[in-house]
Amino acid sequence: MPNLVHHIAGASLFAAVAIPTRAAAQPPRSCNSADPTTARAAVYKARDRVWRAWFGGDTATLRSVLASDLMTIDGGARDWQGLDAALLGSAAFAASGSRLASIEFPRSRIQHVGNVVVVFSTYRLSLETKMGRTTQTGRASEVFVCRRGVWLNSSWHLSDQPSS
Repeated sequence: MPNLVHHIAGASLFAAVAIPTRAAAQPPRSCNSADPTTARAAVYKARDRVWRAWFGGDTATLRSVLASDLMTIDGGARDWQGLDAALLGSAAFAASGSRLASIEFPRSRIQHVGNVVVVFSTYRLSLETKMGRTTQTGRASEVFVCRRGVWLNSSWHLSDQPSS
C-alpha cells in the first residue's frame, strides 16, 4: 500500500516565495498583529483549517484557504503541483472512504517576515482507511502569505519523518 502521506499532496510543496521589499504595502492589521502570540495563533489556526479541509475533501474551504498560485512538493511525487492537483488529491482521498481520525503537530517553528510566514513542523496523523487505522509521521514546511487580510497557504513541502 503506498504511503498515504504521498497522497496528501496528490499535491505537495515548497515553492520560491517572493519576500516583500520595503516598497511593498504593509499587510492588513488582521494578519500583521503587533502581538506575536496573536499572529502565531492565527497562522496555526489557518494551518489546521488547511489540513482538516484537505483530509475532509472540503474543496470549498480549500479554495478559501489556499492561494490560487499554490505550489506543492511531496517527497514521493515526481513533479511540483499546484492548486488543481491539491483539490483533486483531497477529493480523491475523501472518495476513497478514508478519513482523518486525528492530527497533531508535536513540534513547530515559525519565521515571520512582513506578510509572509514560514512554518516548519513535524506532524502525526491517524487515518481510518479500509485497511484499518494507520499512523503517518513526517515533516512539513509551509508558507503562508497574508492577502486581503487572510492568511493563505501558498506552498507546502512534505517529507517522511526519518527513523530515530
